Amino acid sequence: IFIFALISLFLVIKFPLATIVTIFFAAVMIYVQTKYFKPKLFSMSQRITTISQKMNQRTNEALLNLKNVKISHNEKYFYDKYEETLDKFYGITRETLFLNSVPPYITEPLIILLLFVLLFTISMQTYAVPEKLIASFAVIVSAIFRLAPCISRIQVNINGINAVRPVVEELLSFYEKFEMDSIQKITKKELTEFKKNIQFRDISFEYNDNSLVLENINLEIKKGEFIGIVGLSGVGKTTLVDVFCALLRYKSGNILVDGKEYESMPTLNIGYIPQEFSLLDATIRENVAYGNSDIDDEKVNDALKKAQLYDFVESSFEEGIYANPFVDSIGFSQGQKQRLAFARAIYSNPDILILDEATSSLDLKTEDEICEVLNNLKGEKTIIAIAHRLSTIKNADKIIYMKNGTIANIAPFEELINQSDDFKELLNLSSFNLK
Repeated sequence: IFIFALISLFLVIKFPLATIVTIFFAAVMIYVQTKYFKPKLFSMSQRITTISQKMNQRTNEALLNLKNVKISHNEKYFYDKYEETLDKFYGITRETLFLNSVPPYITEPLIILLLFVLLFTISMQTYAVPEKLIASFAVIVSAIFRLAPCISRIQVNINGINAVRPVVEELLSFYEKFEMDSIQKITKKELTEFKKNIQFRDISFEYNDNSLVLENINLEIKKGEFIGIVGLSGVGKTTLVDVFCALLRYKSGNILVDGKEYESMPTLNIGYIPQEFSLLDATIRENVAYGNSDIDDEKVNDALKKAQLYDFVESSFEEGIYANPFVDSIGFSQGQKQRLAFARAIYSNPDILILDEATSSLDLKTEDEICEVLNNLKGEKTIIAIAHRLSTIKNADKIIYMKNGTIANIAPFEELINQSDDFKELLNLSSFNLK
């Protein structure tokens, strides 16, 4: 556009009429092509977005269930589905590339036609002076052939913009929806110290202004307590923990830490142990430190000892904590990986350890090993454990039994059996051995 404007400015000084004709011709040419290409490219962009999502879906369907696919001998079905989607993607991509390459082939013949029109116009104005006519021809021809690629590139770029416009508009709508302008730079958060207790007073929470997921939660967590959270699926156990971790902002109620009231949940020093976690393709020490740039080897070893993993690492790997046994998840059993998750959580010396169904997918022997780790940490750390396996929290100081987004009962394990028929039924459903 800048080059087009400069050449046009030069021409308008020397050949006003010719310049007006040129600008008008270029504008009409770009408008007509845009009018034709825009809806086609817009539609193709939407189809590319849809088919890209479908292609990712087809990939995940096969790869995330690869073991099942292989065992059931259904590789051909999933491959054919993926190939079919891939062919559609390539087909639409080819159409888009073709339409983007068309403008120069339309523009250049029209430019030659424009050149004849301008030469005719100049000839009518300067036919009486041959020297001026020849010089004018030379200038006009040079200018037109310099303008031709400019016009083509303008049209190609307009087509390119139209081709990605639906995606950009969708991104912009998300940008506005989530108020991205107000998001601040990521900085290391200041942690709130926890010395005595944390109190929830009438805490309620809901998703998207729908029915309450948590309703009037009243709870006190004392320093060093081991607390279990149980209940049927969908009663709000994980939501309660997410509010506690300041991942979700509660709708109403008050939070007190050591007697001090906060408008929102403060950031506490928490070590989190999920049911499923990812290992880094890095050394054991980097996996334990997990995101800390200045790694303290002594703290790594101490965390491994508390997670009862230190002896295994020292005896199994010549490089010790500098070994990298995690390529393709080889080198650690499931139980050892789970203990590594404990070491990772312990490394930062948190005040609170949170287990989100961390033992539900483990075998009984491994679960016993994890329970032993928990019992060793009991009293040293405040432990909050969501558990489907009730044996994990049998030794908890108190158990929170949740029902329909509320706390139905709070009591030690044995007392809760006598106080709550629902909890007793949950024990029966889980085939828990009371002996």
